Amino acid sequence: MRFRNQIAWTMVVQGGGAAAGFVSVALLGIYLGPVAQGVFSFIKIEIAFIGSLAMFGLVQALFYFVQASRMSIGRAKELAVVSALVSGLMALGYGVFVQRWAGLALITFVFAGAAYAWFNCLRGIMLTATTTRLFNVMTALPQGLLLLYAIVAVAIGRINNSSVALAFTVSFVLASLIGLRWLAIASQSTPRFVVTEERLHCVIRYGFASGVTEIAAAMSLLLVAQAVGSRIGSLELGVFTFAIALAQGLLVPVNYTIPLLFKRWIEYPNASEAMQVGIWVVAMLGGFALVVRCLLIYIIPESWLGAYSSMVDVLWIVLFTVAFDGGRGILAVHANAHGMPWLSATSATLRLIVVAGGLALCSIQQSQDVAWIMCVAAIVSTTMLLTVHCLLKWASGELIK
Repeated sequence: MRFRNQIAWTMVVQGGGAAAGFVSVALLGIYLGPVAQGVFSFIKIEIAFIGSLAMFGLVQALFYFVQASRMSIGRAKELAVVSALVSGLMALGYGVFVQRWAGLALITFVFAGAAYAWFNCLRGIMLTATTTRLFNVMTALPQGLLLLYAIVAVAIGRINNSSVALAFTVSFVLASLIGLRWLAIASQSTPRFVVTEERLHCVIRYGFASGVTEIAAAMSLLLVAQAVGSRIGSLELGVFTFAIALAQGLLVPVNYTIPLLFKRWIEYPNASEAMQVGIWVVAMLGGFALVVRCLLIYIIPESWLGAYSSMVDVLWIVLFTVAFDGGRGILAVHANAHGMPWLSATSATLRLIVVAGGLALCSIQQSQDVAWIMCVAAIVSTTMLLTVHCLLKWASGELIK
C-alpha cells in the first residue's frame, strides 16, 4: 500500500477510535459530572504510566528487530507476555503502596496494567507482520469497547475505580486476542526467516532511550493530574482532564502517523521533511489554540459549559501545549529512525524536569497555573530538540537530514 494511502486509512480507522475515546469521556462528563469523568481519566493516566514503566521501550524494540528479521514473531510474543507480567506486578505495587487499594479495586487495576502492556507490545509486532489496515483496527478497537462501557455507566448512573479498571482490562484483552489471531494468520501466509535471534540485552539496550521518552511523558502527565486533584480538588481534576482529552484530539493525526513515519524513515533514511513537518504542526495547532481562545472569550458563553465553565481559562493553554508536543513528536521519531534516540529521550526528560520543578516551586492556586507549567515545559523541550536537530543537520547532512 502506498504511504499516502496508509496515512489515509490511519486517519479514517484510528481517527474513529480517537473519536470514540473522546465521546466516552464526554458522555461521562455530561451525564455523570466532572468528578466521575475525572475518575475515568485519572485511572487511564495511571495505567499508561505503569505500562510505560514495564515496557520501557519494548514496543519500538520489538518492531525494529522483527522488521529487521533479527527476531522471530514467536519470541516477540513471548517478550510481550513477560512485559505484561512485569506491568501487572508494578500495578500491584502501585495500587498497594501508593493508592492504598485493596480487594476488587486492586485486582482489576493489576489486570488492567498487565493487559495494557500486552496490547501495546502486540501492536508493535502487528505493524511489522500484518497490513496497515489490521494494525489500525487493532489500535482503535479498545476505544470502541470503552465507549460501550461509558454508555452502560451512564445508563446505570455511576462508576467506580473497579468498574473502570475492569473496562480497560476487557478492552485491551479482547483487542490483544484478536491481534494474536491476525498474527497467526499472517505468519502462516508469509513466514519470516530470521538469521539469528537478537540477545535480550541488545533488545533492552535498543529500547532504553525510547523507554525513557515514554516514561518521562507518562510521568509528566501523572504528576500534573495528581497536582490538580490533590491541590485544587476532584471537580477541577475532571475539568482539567477533559481539557486534555479535547486537546489531545488535535494530536490524533500526528500520533497515528508517527508509527508509519518511523517505518518510512527507516526504509527511506534520506527523506528530509522532518523539520518542516514539525514546524508546520506547531504553527497549525498553535494557531488553532489562539482561535479557540477567541471563541471562548468572545463567542461561546460560559453558561453553555455548565460544570466545565472553568475550562475557559485552561483549554487554550493546553491546546498550545499540545501544539509544541506534536512538533516535538515528529522530530523525535525522525531522530529515533536515524539511530539517535538519545535526542528524544533528552527532550522528554527535560520536559519532565521542568514540569516537576514547576510543580514543586510554584504556588498552585488554580488549574491554569498547572496548565502554564505544562506549556512552558513543552516549549522548552521542543526548542531544545529543534535546536539540536538544526545543529546536526548543518554540521553533517549524513547525520540527520
